[in-house]
Amino acid sequence: MSPRLYTIAVLTDEDDVLLLQRNATQTFGANLYSLVGGKVNQGETALQAVQREVIEAVDLDIPQSEFTLMHVLHRQGTETEFIALFFHADISELEPQNKKQDTYQEIKFYDVQELPDNMIPAHKQALDSIVKSIIYSEHGWKK
Repeated sequence: MSPRLYTIAVLTDEDDVLLLQRNATQTFGANLYSLVGGKVNQGETALQAVQREVIEAVDLDIPQSEFTLMHVLHRQGTETEFIALFFHADISELEPQNKKQDTYQEIKFYDVQELPDNMIPAHKQALDSIVKSIIYSEHGWKK
């Protein structure tokens, strides 16, 4: 089976990155912090997907031209393999809102150098890689 394609938004205000804490009821990443993101739908470009995910999760309609590809993560999960494209956008002048309260209990900015411990490991790895200007990384593969 081919890997699934995901887009993830790295939304920043200066040195702070927007994280969303998942509710305890979530089957994946319960109580963990994550970035905004999700699957690319059939017939949708990666930029359309990241724009849609940001609108759906935090009510920000960011033009596709404002997103910059920063990182690619190839992950082997327990049940599926996926490739995640991490796109950056500056939201310094915007006010994100939690539009998915059934999914996220909190949205909050964190200094990119002081991320919470309870974070989805692949998202933390990608942010650490972005800070170090590493364009590609892998997660979850057996060596």
